[in-house]
Amino acid sequence: MDGQGLAKASPVGCAGHYMSKRYITTVAVKFSPQIKMAGSLYGVGIVTNHADSKHSLLSEIQGELHYVFAEVNQHVPENVISGFKGALAKTKLSIRLRSTETSKIFFCFPERSSYAPEAAEAI
Repeated sequence: MDGQGLAKASPVGCAGHYMSKRYITTVAVKFSPQIKMAGSLYGVGIVTNHADSKHSLLSEIQGELHYVFAEVNQHVPENVISGFKGALAKTKLSIRLRSTETSKIFFCFPERSSYAPEAAEAI
């Protein structure tokens, strides 16, 4: 973005949905300290048993994170949120990690049957 004439030379943020939590985590590391905030809803694949699991990168981020998980998501195993919280505890990040109560995957999309307006507004 630094090479783009219309882009400001100030800190930036990145946001995503669903599979993107692992991608924006990688971007927040790769482009630290320019990226000052990363945010994502849902978040499959952020904690895995692989050596390159994206949650292992959290200590390298120099900004803030706002990650939201749906309470009910068949694509996010139970160990993900606890593993993510464990990795966060080892960092000095400013973090807002939420698990929206009684929400299901895609709770913030009005077009979906799982839409939960109160949970969507709370984030």
